[in-house]
Parts: sequence; C-alpha cells; structure tokens
Amino acid sequence: MSRIVHLAPLHPPLDARIHWRECGYLAENGFEVFHLTTGDVDGLTTADGVQLLSIAPRKPGMWSRITSSIAAARAARSLDADVVHIHDPQVLITLPYLAAGPAKVVMDFHEDLTLQFRHKTWLPPMARIGLSMAMRAGIIAMRPMVDLFVTAWTHPKAPDSADKVIEVHNYPRADEFSLPDAVPYHERPPRAIYLGTNSVARGFDHMVDAALLLGDDAEVVIAGNWYDDSMVDARRDDMDKAGVALPGRVNKDYIIPMLNSSRIGLSLLHPTSQYKIAEPTKIFEYMSVGLPIVGSDMGPTREIVTKHKCGVLVDPYDATAIADAIRYLLDDIDVAAEMGERGLAASADYTWERQGAGLASAYHRILDRA
Repeated sequence: MSRIVHLAPLHPPLDARIHWRECGYLAENGFEVFHLTTGDVDGLTTADGVQLLSIAPRKPGMWSRITSSIAAARAARSLDADVVHIHDPQVLITLPYLAAGPAKVVMDFHEDLTLQFRHKTWLPPMARIGLSMAMRAGIIAMRPMVDLFVTAWTHPKAPDSADKVIEVHNYPRADEFSLPDAVPYHERPPRAIYLGTNSVARGFDHMVDAALLLGDDAEVVIAGNWYDDSMVDARRDDMDKAGVALPGRVNKDYIIPMLNSSRIGLSLLHPTSQYKIAEPTKIFEYMSVGLPIVGSDMGPTREIVTKHKCGVLVDPYDATAIADAIRYLLDDIDVAAEMGERGLAASADYTWERQGAGLASAYHRILDRA
C-alpha cells in the first residue's frame, strides 16, 4: 500500500478540497493517507481512513508560516512517504529538502500563483508585477524537483509538459450536499446564500449593498470566513440594517441544511486577472442542490451558467443589478425552480468522483516511474 502525505499546514484542517475530497477519496481507493496540518485537531470528525496530524500550533504571522512549513516537510520525511503532496505555496521553500528524499513530489495549485499578487491592492502596482514575475520564475526553477503538477482549473499556461500536469477540478462529490428531506423549493423562504471565503474581490461589499436595496424582500446569508476584520467592521451597521446573516466559518452541519432550504446561490467574484479564469467551487455546490445562480458575467461562471441556463449573470460591481436579479428569481419562483432543476441535472458532469480517479491514476503513474 502506497503511503501518501498531504502537506497543508496553512489550510484549515478539514478543508473541503484537501481533506474530504482528495485525502478521503484516496483513502477509499487503497492508499494509506496522512494529512499534516496545524492547530488543535482533537475531536474533529475526519474522513474515513485519513490520519489527520497536527505538526505545530496555528499562529498568525509570516515567521509562523515559515516554521510550520519546515515542520511539515520534516514530518513528511519522517513518515517515509511514497508521495508528498504540497498544497501551500510557503512549503515550496522546503522543496529541495523534499526532492532530495525518496518520495515523489506533487505540487497542487488551487489557484494560479502567478496571478494572486495582481489583485493585492495593498501592494504598489510595480511590486505586484515584480512578485508575479518572481513567482513565475520560481515555478520554472522548481520544475525539475516536482514529479507532478496539479491544477484546479483549465489554463493554457501549464507549469510543465503535458505528462507532468493534470487538472483536478474542485467539484463536489455527487452526494456531498444533498439532503433526502430537503425543503421543497416552492416552500422555502426568500433566501439568497453566499458560501465561501469573504473578501472585497469576492463581492462582499456589493452583496451587502444589494441586501440594503432588497430590504425585507429577501434574506441574504454571507457564510464563510474572512481575513480582514476591518472589511466586516466597516459594514457592520449596514449588515444590521439589511438583516444580513454573517455566521463566519461554518461546517457541513450548517451548510447542508442551509443550502437545501435557500432559493438562490450567489457567486460574485470581481474580474481580477485571477478570478477571470477561476472556476468558483460554489457554483457547482449550488447546482448540486438545485439552486439557481446569480453570478458574475465573466469567465467560467458565464460559460457554465449560459450553457446550462441555470442562473442570471450580472455585473458584479453593480449592486442594483445584483438586487434586481435576486428579486426577479424570488418573484418568479417557477422560473427560478426550472433554472435550479437544469443546474441539478447538469451537476452530474461536475462531480468529484471522476476528478479523484484522475488523481489516483496520476499517482500510480509517477510511482511506476524509475
């Protein structure tokens, strides 16, 4: 049995892509799987067969990120892994150390690292460009030390030759969010939900503005963590006035019932260089439970919503357009339900099972290499 060690010290311990989808699927399919993280993991319910290990306390700050990355690499070597699968860019500082060991090395790009800096507005423009170029140079330099690159999206600028790159899209499992006794769509309250990390570039302010315009006509739930307290603090009065629910980071005990009792799913990424190519995982989660989507009119969101006629596309900077789209779907519940049903039917093409099989096959391929 091949031993796989996933290094994700900076991600949440039960990250959906890393723990439940990748690690869980691999454990189900004959691999011995360790997931290395940070912080307190006692009492957490984990995927069957996956050993979740904390290698250090979880602390803020860049120095802690560096020390956690080093601790994760050392732990991976001590576990005598056959494959070390890296998820955090900071762990790349340990790449020469990991590559010197016997394990095959896999680098998982959840997003395009070369574009991440382009929308960090707190950096000067030239610094953003310089850091982006430096990251691209770093990826080129790491190529000889990596046996397999994994990308979560389709991108023409793959980091290496075709035999060293696979796409593993972050689709939900077929039954991940379904609920047998879900509230019938026509009986649900007028609720629109956003599920995911909150930031300005992910549409937080414009969702709050839309909620203010909707008033009592709709309940808006913005679920998920955020990294900038000042962003939330600045809109606290507006959220209170509009009745916006902001539950913070939530687990599946909250997510599944909430998705299955809402009427609209929101995905309002701004058209940054990064998000123009991103496949928002949330739209596939909404489709899997039959929610019509109000989404940004760009990139993969536009392609999927247009192809399957499963939602309404809007300018993500236009709070009035967002509010109008929500109100339209709430007012015409039959049209909204039909959109949701089309999305649900199409969701069979966007499930994790095929993605996991591709990852397992790629593992076997690199392990068979001399």
